[in-house]
Amino acid sequence: MSTAHTLQNIEMEDWASNSKNLFRSKLALHDQIICAAQNGAHKFNIFFQAASGSLPQLYPKQLKDNLTVKLRNVKLIDHIQFTRQNRLLISTEHLETVMEITNIKAIMGIPTICSVISEQITSSFLLHNVPRDIPVQELADELEAENIKMHEA
Repeated sequence: MSTAHTLQNIEMEDWASNSKNLFRSKLALHDQIICAAQNGAHKFNIFFQAASGSLPQLYPKQLKDNLTVKLRNVKLIDHIQFTRQNRLLISTEHLETVMEITNIKAIMGIPTICSVISEQITSSFLLHNVPRDIPVQELADELEAENIKMHEA
């Protein structure tokens, strides 16, 4: 049941928060990010979506200026782009920058919702509360049963 080197979606305030198909950790977002970094995550992709409406894509200089005001070191950002779904994607490999970016509540005066995807980690850090004396097969059976229940609902 190895999931090494797969994407793990760590949600802050997911725009699909009513979905029962997403894993919801009881840890705060910043704790999840630190835990992911300690367990080998080396690249973080942060998605921003307008809480209502859409983010304007016409003013890239204003966007850069807005981020420069909110972040200590914008040069640590590897990549910024708008996705086809009208979300703003910001990529970085620096933990401190990720923490600063996830604290942003509005971009260019527009309230936003943020989610973080970390790469090159395993899902085992999400299951740190599972006792180690439980056989892996028992865990797999329980997770499979939960998945079946969610898809039948």
